Amino acid sequence: MRLFAMRLLRFLGCLALLACVQQQTCQAALTFSNTMQADFEFEVVAGSPLLGLGIGLNVGDIIPFQALGVMTFELDDSGGPGATSMAFTNVTGVLDGVSPAGFLPFSISPNVSFEGGSLDSIVRDLGGNITSAFVNDLRMFWRMDSTAPVLGGAASLYSDTPLSFSGNVTGIGFNLGDMLANATEFDLYLGDPENPQGTDPFTAIGRNRTLTAVPEPGSLAVLALGACAAAYRRRKTK
Repeated sequence: MRLFAMRLLRFLGCLALLACVQQQTCQAALTFSNTMQADFEFEVVAGSPLLGLGIGLNVGDIIPFQALGVMTFELDDSGGPGATSMAFTNVTGVLDGVSPAGFLPFSISPNVSFEGGSLDSIVRDLGGNITSAFVNDLRMFWRMDSTAPVLGGAASLYSDTPLSFSGNVTGIGFNLGDMLANATEFDLYLGDPENPQGTDPFTAIGRNRTLTAVPEPGSLAVLALGACAAAYRRRKTK
């Protein structure tokens, strides 16, 4: 009888330990990474230093900027597998410039400061996997760093307010084509982001920004090679 009682206590202790481990796992941060394409539009304003670059820019011109890179997102998963809302706790990454060619090379990054946001209206399948949700007001301070010769070899564009992104997503990590966006205008300054609005000139108005989940560059290359091979085989069979 005593042996049975000892074994029962040991079994109950193991169950308690397992429950503790499971609880700690639920409270761990949910972290995922996606290759993201960032698109921004910058409108040149009167008095902008961009007007003096000798590249034909005029007041009111819209310059589309695009960058590509991996972003890492962190969520507070302490609500457990049944939670319908989670807070974002951080977003990091560096995206390399794709266009316009005249401002290459450049990079953009949200690493300046994370400000907040949440994942709301979460829907899960029977396995607990998120199948749809709404990214609500995901806010970060961004900066663009360029060593383009046209900008004198080293320059930074930055905003004095956090940039917000929202949108519906179909999974965590994001599925291809999931897009976060915001059309609200924001001011851009050229100079030192550590001295915001000090002596740095008002340079452009930003608008129509999007973050889109896209395939990794390596995956695109593989798909392109596959398409070329298929086309070559079709030509040989004709």
